[in-house]
Amino acid sequence: MPSMVQRVIQFVLLLMVAVPMSAQQTIDHIVVVVNGRVITQNDWDEQERFEALAEGRPPGEAQHSPAALERLIDRVLLLQQMAELNFRPPAPELIQQEVESVKKQLPAAQTANDEAWRRTLTEYGIPEEDFEQMVTDQANVMRFIEVRFRSNTRIAPFEIENYYRDSFVPDFRKASPGPPPPLKQVQDRIQQILIEQRVTEGLNSLIQSLRAQAVIRRVEPISARPAK
Repeated sequence: MPSMVQRVIQFVLLLMVAVPMSAQQTIDHIVVVVNGRVITQNDWDEQERFEALAEGRPPGEAQHSPAALERLIDRVLLLQQMAELNFRPPAPELIQQEVESVKKQLPAAQTANDEAWRRTLTEYGIPEEDFEQMVTDQANVMRFIEVRFRSNTRIAPFEIENYYRDSFVPDFRKASPGPPPPLKQVQDRIQQILIEQRVTEGLNSLIQSLRAQAVIRRVEPISARPAK
């Protein structure tokens, strides 16, 4: 069972999939317009394929799921908010580090060399420039979250104690017959769990606020048919 931190990371990863901007796209099927920003069927397709790649699923399993489209809308809203705040994008070297970090999470056979990597992207139907744009936006948004939420989050000692008493110890006893470790031994881990919870709550609150203020026009009904 994934830990709280792993679930938060997975949530953020799925949310932070980039909106592709490749000049090769043919914008012939508008799905949603968010504050004037068009989301096309191509955008939705590539969102699904990127998620399949990031999760290690076969490209054929990509579908036009309503949840993926909602994550794409949230992505657009966050990028628009960052543009309004003139949020400075990360340096190129940080982008390259993020690219390598993403690739390290994939099976070695998919990234063994440049040819294998290009073949992987081709199998998932993601142009290399689109993948790099996805990672660029992901790194930018992650840094925004770090500055906006995580860096300012402070957990009080009583919160750690309460979590240990009310959540950690009961969960530990359900999973293990032995005595739970003392608070001092696990307090750093608990602090990280609480920080990630606070970050997720702050991010969700921001997105809800942006949605409430946004003009979102759905041009086509949400479809659940398989992506091409």
